[in-house]
Amino acid sequence: RNIMSDDARRAPTHVVIVLHGFMGFCNNVDQLARSIRTRMGVDALVIVPPSYQLLRSQDGIDVIARRVVGQLHDVVAAHPSLTSLSLIGYSMGGLIAHFVAGLLLARDPAPFFGLRPLNFVSIACPHVGARLVADGACSTRVLLRLAKLIGGRSAMQMTCADSETRLLALMAHRGSAFSRGLAAFESRRLYSNMSGDRTVPFWTSFIAQWHAGNPIAPPAGRSPERGIGGVDYPHVAWEGALGGDGSADTYGAYGFAGGFAGVASSGSVDGVGDMAGTGEEV
Repeated sequence: RNIMSDDARRAPTHVVIVLHGFMGFCNNVDQLARSIRTRMGVDALVIVPPSYQLLRSQDGIDVIARRVVGQLHDVVAAHPSLTSLSLIGYSMGGLIAHFVAGLLLARDPAPFFGLRPLNFVSIACPHVGARLVADGACSTRVLLRLAKLIGGRSAMQMTCADSETRLLALMAHRGSAFSRGLAAFESRRLYSNMSGDRTVPFWTSFIAQWHAGNPIAPPAGRSPERGIGGVDYPHVAWEGALGGDGSADTYGAYGFAGGFAGVASSGSVDGVGDMAGTGEEV
């Protein structure tokens, strides 16, 4: 749906697709969508796709992504003034946005429907898989069975337990349509929880590297209470880079106090997806 359809006569130039998470509703991201529209003004057309609310979010990330692309097709046809596109996804919505980027790149003869891919943003998204934490009497194996029963195909894909598609491994293949689809966006940002997120921890939402079998944690050395963001951004606790060699694959990193944190941005988000089916393990 277009939550900002108050003026049908205007001619927007930038379409922003905002995607909610697993078992969610469109109104979960209404405030975010309205804030974007307020800041961007009449040039922006903000769309929150209604095609996978609640139980329909179980159908599979790939299936949902194709629905979103179909809706975008209709939006572009109805608004010939559009020239640019941004994708914003929360939690599973980030994976859907990621798959959408690959599908749009692969369109022939008009990748991205002829739109300029501008911003790709994911918020607390399990890029490297969601984690099911065994607690007490409930084992990880039991949790996986429950995920399949309750969460359907999407939950199995997010927990890397989908023998049918191995979707996240597929999407992590370098040089694929998914990787190139992400690379086509002029700006790519990852927002992560530094701590306290048991299902989507830092290493998966930040696409952090692994060392000696352990995920790299947010850089240490600065107290979250100190802050380096000044008056406007007092919650910024640390800053640095992941990669550090100055290449396009280096991520600028910013840490935030208060539980929600971690922003990565770079000229390249590395290795996501192989639509031909030759994906590698993440």
